[in-house]
Amino acid sequence: MNKTSEKVQAFPDKEITVMKIATILLCFIISLSIAAQKDRRKEYVEDLQFARKQSGHPCCDTLFFQSGKPVFIIASVSSPILANPDYFYANREKKELEANFKEIDPIIQLLTLHSSLRFDNDYNELIDMNDLENEYEALAFWDGKKESHVEILNSNTGYTEFVASKLHMNRVSSYIKEYNDLLKQITIYDGVFAPSVDSPGLAEKYLSNAIQNLFIHDDISNYGIKYNFDNVNQVNISMQLGDKKSSFGKIIFDRNKNPVSVSITNEDGRTNTATISYLNNLPEKMEADRLFNFFYRNDTMIVKQSDLRYEFYSLSDHGIKRDGYDFSFYPEYEYRVYKTSTSTETKNGCIYSVTGEDCDKKCFSNTEGQFPLRVTEYSNADKYWRKSIVEKITPDHYRVTTMDIDEEQDSNDKNLEADYIRDIYLNEKGNISVTTFKRRDEKESVTLTYDYVYF
Repeated sequence: MNKTSEKVQAFPDKEITVMKIATILLCFIISLSIAAQKDRRKEYVEDLQFARKQSGHPCCDTLFFQSGKPVFIIASVSSPILANPDYFYANREKKELEANFKEIDPIIQLLTLHSSLRFDNDYNELIDMNDLENEYEALAFWDGKKESHVEILNSNTGYTEFVASKLHMNRVSSYIKEYNDLLKQITIYDGVFAPSVDSPGLAEKYLSNAIQNLFIHDDISNYGIKYNFDNVNQVNISMQLGDKKSSFGKIIFDRNKNPVSVSITNEDGRTNTATISYLNNLPEKMEADRLFNFFYRNDTMIVKQSDLRYEFYSLSDHGIKRDGYDFSFYPEYEYRVYKTSTSTETKNGCIYSVTGEDCDKKCFSNTEGQFPLRVTEYSNADKYWRKSIVEKITPDHYRVTTMDIDEEQDSNDKNLEADYIRDIYLNEKGNISVTTFKRRDEKESVTLTYDYVYF
């Protein structure tokens, strides 16, 4: 490392005649490509410089640090044209350094703009972070002594441990302890099997999603159409589009109507299968592209995936609550857990699904099984409405007509065209025998046919 001019590294990217002509063309194309890249780079840098000028922070300042006090420079420098730069890690490290090194009264500075840093030591060291095309995420540490070099850590975590090692002190970041404590609290449920009366309902709701994906990607029970798997051992599902017919999926049940195998065939012909094993009529393990283990503690069902992802399901007053903890989403050295929370409630003829700040809703014109049934959905995240009309054509034939409505359309417009139409047919046992799906802009419909094997 050159200590007289330090630069923080960013994270981060005929035959002879024909041959001559080809070579000339290739060189010409390459030269055009290089020229285009240079033009784009020049344009990019000019845009960055313009953005910096407009923001009131023209590139690039030089910051000077006198000797005498320890200096912690937390660099979190991103593109000036980035709309919402993320300072999560930088702010977290700043709080840790402030809390862990109060006694040495350091200068702690969060650097978010391209700059150069010059230090008043015997080496007149310069840290150059003014290349507008680069991003910088690192810690520059100097103990403030004339004879000491500036130390660089190219990382977004572990600043407290790095500084502590240089100062021969014992310090640990609090977020490491919090991460390990949470991991310990979560993994304590591994292997627990103490179900309650609510556990079967939670498990059935969880597994029903896989079954819905093989039918019409919707919970048709909301439409007054009930699944009937009495005495069903196996369902073989085929798909037809035009003249092309192919396998679509298969479900195998045990005598308790529990799905023990769910298979879906992809467009390329490959089949993905999930097999489920049960203990006391509750799912204990599911093997798919990864392993899922099911644990039960009182009114909570815990689903653990093999890569340290946990989901906690419990019943609320009007629905189901799900809390997710993913220890694999972020790299382990970042000590950060990806948390999600979703609650589903049924109230006054509507189903509300709340995830973070988003609240989606699905409302029904009646809950007494009267047809036609009008279903209105709103997606808060995507900002659009969806209206469906469910008609009972005959006792064994239902039709669902759906219209997607964006922000520019009037949801009360009676002349809205159907975006797609689904027809659902039942057999003599009340099982779905055929579903068809037709989009407005497509000539052919998709037909799914269900063949049943009974015990």
